[in-house]
Amino acid sequence: MIRGVALLLTVLTLVPSARADEPKRVALALHGEWDDPTRVGVRADLAANVRHEGFELVHMADGAAGILATVHVDAPAADRVTIRIVDDVTGKEVKREVALSGVPRDTWPVVIATSADELLRASWAELTLDHAPEAPAVVAATLERHLTPERVTERAPPARWRLLARGGGEGYTGGDIHLGGDLVFQLRLGESRLSLELAAGGRRAPSRRSERGDVWSVSAGGEAGLAIELLRAHRTVHLDLALGLRTAWVGYRAEANEGSSATDGSGLLVSTKLSLRWGLSLGPLLLMVDLGIGAPIAGVEARDDSSAITGATGLGFHGGLMVGWER
Repeated sequence: MIRGVALLLTVLTLVPSARADEPKRVALALHGEWDDPTRVGVRADLAANVRHEGFELVHMADGAAGILATVHVDAPAADRVTIRIVDDVTGKEVKREVALSGVPRDTWPVVIATSADELLRASWAELTLDHAPEAPAVVAATLERHLTPERVTERAPPARWRLLARGGGEGYTGGDIHLGGDLVFQLRLGESRLSLELAAGGRRAPSRRSERGDVWSVSAGGEAGLAIELLRAHRTVHLDLALGLRTAWVGYRAEANEGSSATDGSGLLVSTKLSLRWGLSLGPLLLMVDLGIGAPIAGVEARDDSSAITGATGLGFHGGLMVGWER
């Protein structure tokens, strides 16, 4: 006999359990003309499967209380059988046709019972999804009482805003490496997965040596863009994609070698940024790893008389760690 190994494990925490003897029942209704061996076998196999997971199988005609779902099975016709679940937990009906052609007749009860078992589990499986439908009013209180802490977290509404501190840096193929931090604010747009993102902060580039002396830079600026939540698992682990535009004032400072002269310079850096972020939510605390690429639309350089010494030009790469709160 094939048993549904994972039959209804999730629902066991969702159904009424305030009293130890409170019934948890699934009803079975067999419609049409059945031969006795198949009818008895289907009932016995399905009863064994649901009993294994702590449920009692009853006859629909008995009118027993505590019915969570009713399994309707039509008598096989033209080597096919129709199974329909009327689910009182989700308030939905699901239906499946099972082909019996090529299946030995003495194994029909096992195939039918196993298919009904799988369809029942599929109907209840949606309750584990992040955006599961609300239960009917008659069972809503029961579901709420018996949601596990994980499920409460999953069903919590998405964060409306985030405030994060980001530390990291950007490197450019033109030579500059900017290290520093930002304050980042995200605001979710309505009920979508899209958020408006604003950031502001400063950077400093380490000293870079040339034949005529050393040059380094400081910068201050901000970013504006959009972030979209690509994936969220159990309301804890998530994956985001962000596209933004960074604008910053970059000032170069120079220290000349003996016999050379130095002139400070500055310029406006405008750069695109594409970021992929992995996040972990621990209650209101949020940790994110931010990695990505970009390209300056308007770059800046530090130059001597003949060539560029360093600059925020070419292709850019960035990375950082973000820590903050979401509400």
